[in-house]
Amino acid sequence: MKLFNSVAKWTITQNQVKILTILLIVIITAVPLLMQYPFNINIFLAWEGAYRISLGQIPSIDFYLPMGFVFWILPGLFFKIFGPNLFTLIIFQSFVNLITFLSFGYILRLLKVNYYAIFLSSLVLGLSYVLLNFWPWYNNFVFVLQLISLMFLLMARASLVPIKKTIYLIIAAGFSVFAFFTKQDAGGLTILLNCTLVLYLSLHNKDFKQIIVFIGSLAIWTMPFTLPFLNSDISYWFNYGQAPHYSRLSALTYLNELFRSSHEIKFYILIIVFLALNKYSSVKELIKSERNFVFFILILGLLFQSSVIQVTSYIPHYSHYYIHGFAFAYILSEINIEKWANKISAFALITLLTVFLWSSDTWKYGLRIGKKILPDSLFEIQENVVSKNTWLKGEESVFDNRSTWRLSNFKTMKNIYLPPGTSSGMERFIEKYKGLDNLKVLNMSELTMLAAEIGYTPLTDHPLWFHKNVAIFDKQIAEICNNIVQHKYDVVLFESIPILNGFYPEELHQCLKEHYQLVDEFRAPRREKNATIFVYQK
Repeated sequence: MKLFNSVAKWTITQNQVKILTILLIVIITAVPLLMQYPFNINIFLAWEGAYRISLGQIPSIDFYLPMGFVFWILPGLFFKIFGPNLFTLIIFQSFVNLITFLSFGYILRLLKVNYYAIFLSSLVLGLSYVLLNFWPWYNNFVFVLQLISLMFLLMARASLVPIKKTIYLIIAAGFSVFAFFTKQDAGGLTILLNCTLVLYLSLHNKDFKQIIVFIGSLAIWTMPFTLPFLNSDISYWFNYGQAPHYSRLSALTYLNELFRSSHEIKFYILIIVFLALNKYSSVKELIKSERNFVFFILILGLLFQSSVIQVTSYIPHYSHYYIHGFAFAYILSEINIEKWANKISAFALITLLTVFLWSSDTWKYGLRIGKKILPDSLFEIQENVVSKNTWLKGEESVFDNRSTWRLSNFKTMKNIYLPPGTSSGMERFIEKYKGLDNLKVLNMSELTMLAAEIGYTPLTDHPLWFHKNVAIFDKQIAEICNNIVQHKYDVVLFESIPILNGFYPEELHQCLKEHYQLVDEFRAPRREKNATIFVYQK
């Protein structure tokens, strides 16, 4: 009892919590580097864009893509340093995750959030969002660029030196533009939110030079991303200039998502309004409190942004989960946690409960480790128990559980698991075509890494991606089919994914059947058992 009472009195200072936060960041950032991964859907897109840039190809000039090209610049540099391998993308994403944590923490410090709240909020951000992003993807990278832009914007707010304030605003505008030329939806909302914050600060401080500098900088930063490409059909990446154009957002779809689900977003809005009503007697009082209103605008802006992103950028499903870390930080900043958080017992309890709150992926990764070191019997599902795990027959599912996947022997796929059928198909393809000079390969599959394995150069004047009505349109389909008719390609790989609604253009598959010879087919690197890669030769 005396020991218990003694422990209950132990305290933990903010400096000690700061050290814990650094350890947390290091651990979560390093975890992806210590694991082996199954081949991930859509990762071929991140790989090929980076590979093309590392070869010196220029987006929008040498190849077409349906989003901004900023996402691929740094991975292209990492390919130069570490080699064009899939695991290089894991290294790159670990670096991005580190930047995510550092920017997030510094933003909270600029908003005068204490280190107890920063640790707990970083824990939430790590478990709910960062730990899920071990593969790089532009839906994540655009948010990181937004974080950096917000950090510099708040640095401008905090600076008392006019020249530094101006420089910080110029840099914030630059990262806002980088975000836009990474992903249109999140990037556009980044610019909208940042303009709102700068406008408020200009009005509050009666310093309209801030908004002028920021908007002017946006215009200047936009020029290098547009002027060199005006003669290269830059409208392609907006999905405009193509007939027909397909919108990525419908009002009904957005409202359905907002009212039928989005529970966490609506819950956070409710809590934030409660906190504001409890703390301020009027809206005018809230607006006059610069720090509090800036944080208030920031969190509501991110909540609105996440409600849109979950509709327009729905893959992966956790694209908008960054909101949990920010919402948690805002809530903690509005309550006085210092009075109890400095006690080790209370701090440890809240930390454990926070982990428990976001235990889904922690549990999943824990099971992976447990299955390697504990008896298999502990993880077997009992056949005589009727539950959600047994009501559906396994063979009725179109997915497998990757238990048969094996680590690949390919240089570009070190530490990556593949279905055996995919590995054997790749081996046949490499053996047949490696070493051939000036090989022209039209690769409409997820195995874009074959370019580095064999040594052929990806075709220029073609789309980077072949997702119909997202990355390739009727005009390009007709042009490629005409090239097939004229036998301009030596080899063509076409991937068929029946479960998806017109992902790869079936018109091109039909064109291949008529004018090329099918020489091989094998399983695609996906969980769908009937996803197939067909190899055609002229």
